Amino acid sequence: MGKNKKGRATISAVVDSAVIDLIDSRRERLTLSRSTYLTLIVQYWIKEGSPPVNHAEKAIAELEKIRPSTTPNEPAAVKNGGRKG
Repeated sequence: MGKNKKGRATISAVVDSAVIDLIDSRRERLTLSRSTYLTLIVQYWIKEGSPPVNHAEKAIAELEKIRPSTTPNEPAAVKNGGRKG
């Protein structure tokens, strides 16, 4: 993961071609790049409260309600729906 001067990072992922086809069909209607469309998806996920993405993460979230996590705190931008501060 590389960082640029604006406090952002570039990420990459390997996904099935069917997923890429779906992403491309949606982003092309909006005349957006893959990167821009995926950024919108992540921003939407954060706006929705960053819900768990699978059963394991949901189970961990439920356990943390009982016993707080010992993992580092979320970055302020995540806590604030993608906004700093």
